Amino acid sequence: MGINGSQDNNEKKPVVLIVGGGYAGVACAKALDKTKQFFVVLIDRKSYFLHNIATLRATVEQDIAQRILVPYDRLLTNGKTVLFFQKVKSINNSIFLRLCCSS
Repeated sequence: MGINGSQDNNEKKPVVLIVGGGYAGVACAKALDKTKQFFVVLIDRKSYFLHNIATLRATVEQDIAQRILVPYDRLLTNGKTVLFFQKVKSINNSIFLRLCCSS
């Protein structure tokens, strides 16, 4: 498990844990992060979001190619991304605390 994060939860904000950095996970993480009311923790197997739908467009528009890969380390300003290379089946309290409260 690796942690990419710009922040620690020093302000003791409520923690929102999002499992999966697909389209919905990224949209939710960005929206919650933008409010600055929550400490957002995104868990995913990859260190980036790939906009799969835009890859076809990138074959004809080269400017798009640079924007279809979004590294998670630049996604959140009020939280962090946790790289977890296994399938998440459950989260207990000790795992939650380790993910949300460790640097």
